[in-house]
Amino acid sequence: MSAEEQILSSSQQRLWAIDQLEDGSPHYNIPNVLDVVGYLNLKACEQAFREVVCRHTVLRTCILADRQGNPTIKVKNADDFILHIVDLTKVADAEKAQKVEEHVAENTSGIFNLSKDFMLRVSVVLTENNKCIISATMHHIASDAWSMDILLKEFRKYYESFCRNTAF
Repeated sequence: MSAEEQILSSSQQRLWAIDQLEDGSPHYNIPNVLDVVGYLNLKACEQAFREVVCRHTVLRTCILADRQGNPTIKVKNADDFILHIVDLTKVADAEKAQKVEEHVAENTSGIFNLSKDFMLRVSVVLTENNKCIISATMHHIASDAWSMDILLKEFRKYYESFCRNTAF
């Protein structure tokens, strides 16, 4: 059975139906925000998250309604995953905290469009030289809070591997 032919679990069907009724909701977002102190290799960071998305089909699975209104699955290409980078290093300190808060809130509470978005979105907010914030938000239809910890552990392994230019 291909990924496109898989059926949704009963929990996924319920969440999809609720999403259809509410026209999207941030209530099912699972956010994780990390403060990073030290150099962050942005290219390796994007490669690592893309590798995680490639490894976990559910993170790139979109759910669309067919002609009868039933949910169907479409799997996106992992190469289309984008790491959003927001550079606030040149913003005045008086405004920076508010801008950081706005960008993190946008990432963590923004609504997922289940028919076209990846079920994981990640932003890196550059705040100072060698300081940044990584904001990763996953939709509950793809996972749960426990899985976010696993995802971040995988990300760290891939990130370290890409920084060293070694195979995982």
